[in-house]
Amino acid sequence: MGLLVYLALYILSTQHIVNAASCMEAVVYYDFRVTYIASAFDGVALTSFGINDRPADEALIEVTLGQQVQVTVTNELDEPTCLHWHGLKQLGTQEMDGLSGITQCYIPPNASAVYHFEPDKAGSFWWHSHHSTQYPYGLRGPLVVHPRDNQLQPWEMNIDAEYNVQLADIYHGDPGVPPMWDSVLINNLGRYNCSAAATHGFTECSVDQPLTRFRFQAGKTYLLRVMSMSALAPFEFSIDEHQFRVIAADGDSLEPSELITNITINIGQRYDLLLEAKNATDKPIGSFWMRATGLNGLPWTAATGANAGEGFNANGLAILYYEEDDVSEPTTQRWNETSTFGEFEFTPVNVTTLPGTPDDRVIIEFLFPGIGQVAIDGSSFNQFLVPAFAPLLTIADGMTTEELPVTTSPREIFYGDHVEIVLVNEQNEQHPFHLHGHSPWVVGSGQATLAEVQSNSLSPLKLSGAMFRDVYTVPACPTDDTNACTGVGYVVLRMEADNPGVWMMHCHIDWHLEGGLAMIFIEGEKQLQEAGVDAFSNSILSVCGSNFTGAAFNTTTTVTVPLLTMTPVPSGPKVWLVTGCASGLGREVVLAALAHGDCVIATARNPERLADLEKKGARTLALDVTANQDELNAVAAHALGMYGTIDVLVNNAAYLLEGAIEECSEQEVLDQYNTNVFGMLRVLRAVLPHMREKRSGVVANVGSAGGWKGIPGIGLYGSTKFAIAGITLALREEVAPLGIEVTVVEPGAFRTSILGKGFIPAKTPIEDFAPLTQPLTTHVANFSGKQPGDPAKAAQVMVEALTKTGRCKGKTLPSRLLLGKDAVKLGQGVLEQHKLELDEWAELSGSTDFADACKP
Repeated sequence: MGLLVYLALYILSTQHIVNAASCMEAVVYYDFRVTYIASAFDGVALTSFGINDRPADEALIEVTLGQQVQVTVTNELDEPTCLHWHGLKQLGTQEMDGLSGITQCYIPPNASAVYHFEPDKAGSFWWHSHHSTQYPYGLRGPLVVHPRDNQLQPWEMNIDAEYNVQLADIYHGDPGVPPMWDSVLINNLGRYNCSAAATHGFTECSVDQPLTRFRFQAGKTYLLRVMSMSALAPFEFSIDEHQFRVIAADGDSLEPSELITNITINIGQRYDLLLEAKNATDKPIGSFWMRATGLNGLPWTAATGANAGEGFNANGLAILYYEEDDVSEPTTQRWNETSTFGEFEFTPVNVTTLPGTPDDRVIIEFLFPGIGQVAIDGSSFNQFLVPAFAPLLTIADGMTTEELPVTTSPREIFYGDHVEIVLVNEQNEQHPFHLHGHSPWVVGSGQATLAEVQSNSLSPLKLSGAMFRDVYTVPACPTDDTNACTGVGYVVLRMEADNPGVWMMHCHIDWHLEGGLAMIFIEGEKQLQEAGVDAFSNSILSVCGSNFTGAAFNTTTTVTVPLLTMTPVPSGPKVWLVTGCASGLGREVVLAALAHGDCVIATARNPERLADLEKKGARTLALDVTANQDELNAVAAHALGMYGTIDVLVNNAAYLLEGAIEECSEQEVLDQYNTNVFGMLRVLRAVLPHMREKRSGVVANVGSAGGWKGIPGIGLYGSTKFAIAGITLALREEVAPLGIEVTVVEPGAFRTSILGKGFIPAKTPIEDFAPLTQPLTTHVANFSGKQPGDPAKAAQVMVEALTKTGRCKGKTLPSRLLLGKDAVKLGQGVLEQHKLELDEWAELSGSTDFADACKP
């Protein structure tokens, strides 16, 4: 094939790259222009932050696990900004964490940065500005990562619809000292007491402010993704006359809880709630209040509503309604008797048992007497100050943890360690803490004395079945009658130090973070320095501009590196290329692989026969294995262009030539081999270069039990299957060092069309062989449709074997995979017969060597 043709095919293959982990677009693109907008979220006219001149809560990022996210952020403000993707680990993309002055330089006005990352888990998350106090004034929104279909929990299978429920507090100006919000929003709508607006200097306030409405239909099941995007307010969430089960917290799956009436959700936390709508009745069901009750006063907040003054509304409301034309407001009452769970009392789906003793133990004491005060491992207290240069960049460029400013409260942890972190609250106000780059296990929480913390004499830790959380409430200290502390509140975390980076731990009360209640972990300093600054994306480094200088850099040039360096996901759905899919085993393999959650390219000479497979999710291509090599190379390039890879190749195309050996003409023999053997070789030559390049792949060449024993009347067909087995066994040895696995799949008699449409008799019969061929023809006619093998079960075994899942998890792919009891029995019989013959003839066979030949 000419160079121009190959170049065209290469361009085609790079135009539409799709992620094998999801069978959908590999990258989902978003363009965010950060702008100022006129708003009146609770009725009071304000200037807020928005995205693309719209409220930021509308800027939903929504992907499926396995897809990558690319967000181009253009700063159209007259101040710096940056965006953080809360709850995502950013493994391998540390510079994408979006923490201004820590993992990146801020994005200056009239500049852009490109964030490109792959979520590490499914669940409910959120994004927000991590520069100054922009997110309390509107720069925040939802981020949802859906699980793949084959990852759904049983209780997620029958969800009819889902809603994102965003809870936030709103501030009309400076929050005061100590801070307090003005009102509460649900999906950016709430109500302020407009009669008090003028006393606070606000002349525009809508008394007819609408509320968010959620439509339910009787008898259906709903998923509510409740996300707290608050800056100060913890909430008690409930819905009048509707109970729910908690099935996930902070993006991690939980065993469904008992039915409860309400849940406390602190700043930054998320809960997925499963809710059954009311059943239909003869009368209208009506509407109900959804409530976000703001918790204020000790131990929740230092201030109370009195600090906010007249007009303060601690609570948020939304409306859940059933009848389509119902525009009324509810008259329902909040629950009289409530039931709930504590934030660490749920049961995770995946239970982990942790080591009894950690490799490293870190004690972090903190106070907030108007400014943040943090002490690490008994050191002096310091207020956090953002350093002159982002420490992720300076550490990667060679600076050590010891050289960082003491006002960053740095603590080094070593890559690979199992680390225990004890957060110690020496104040009578709770603090929700968040660690970037990790969702630790919460193994302990309570109140104690500081001496008990320091001597490691706390209550027994929960080292089995602990929950993951990415925001954890550190309880207030125990107090006396004057609210003075008589001890400390604490939370004990465990985590694996498996994510090299510079990760901030901070109170998620935004006013406390701005006051310096934070510290940083330098995780894997050695690994960061070995990778160097060149490991980071230029799309982030470029915003540093002339600021990308200093003692640590000794340069004013911008480093040019690829946009994204992703580590391939070693597990998950695969991309299959299957030949001969119009019927029979090939068709069933396609269906089984799709059911497994994989991506499948189904091929046949006539792709119109694959229309139903396409409707079920397969991609289809015309592929004739008897075409020349250039044509098959072109088809392979087209297939690679569909998903960007081929992980599993199944060579299945074949037909059966009936006839005694002598009866089959030379052309019939050539045609039989051209389809069954040479066609397989051509497809291998087209696909193996890709597998060799990526050093991985699985090849299954479909042979037959007839490749174990010559069967009179179909001997030439059987000989092609002997050839396939021989080629496969040699190929297996040749490509094993290159990371490619190969097997020959050898079915017995299965109920496919091979004994019908796939059964072709020789054109020139010989009378002498009639006693052989005529009974065979009659037997085939009678046996067709009565074969013992179930092709769907065979396909399921193939999928499990080739992906090493299900019953084949942990198994080594065999060199020969027999399918069907008849095939196994035939194979065992052949081996026994061969052994008998070998044993009988061993001495005579061995007598043919030279006398001086080396003994084996």
